[in-house]
Amino acid sequence: MTGANLAATGRVTKISPPEFVKLWNGSILTNIIDISTSNYSDSTLALSEDGFLWAWGFNIAGQLGNGKEGIDEKEIYAIQVNMQSSISYIAMGRIHSVAVNNEGMLYCWGSNSYGQAGINDSETNTVLTPQEVFDCEE
Repeated sequence: MTGANLAATGRVTKISPPEFVKLWNGSILTNIIDISTSNYSDSTLALSEDGFLWAWGFNIAGQLGNGKEGIDEKEIYAIQVNMQSSISYIAMGRIHSVAVNNEGMLYCWGSNSYGQAGINDSETNTVLTPQEVFDCEE
């Protein structure tokens, strides 16, 4: 709510203080060097300094990379995305995710309704786990 709306309505919305992102076992996700979010789907990817990829939030089209999808599918704790090697770069689109590993290989997953997962398969609308697309080094 903007300040103008707040003044006009007289309503005050309580804003919770920031919280640490936790893993399923209650430990705190640390050593994060990059983060990417999708405000459309309320999903987040985080890259740790050791090259591991973490995800949490809503998972409408498989953009968390955990093999699941659905309107009610969500992860309230950070989950590790299963990648074959260390990750260097990450990004999120509206409901798809992208990562580049240390060897320069591009991986995509999530919605493929317009080909954004890069798998060259118009019949597949969602890609539920990271799929190798091409070598960025070539």
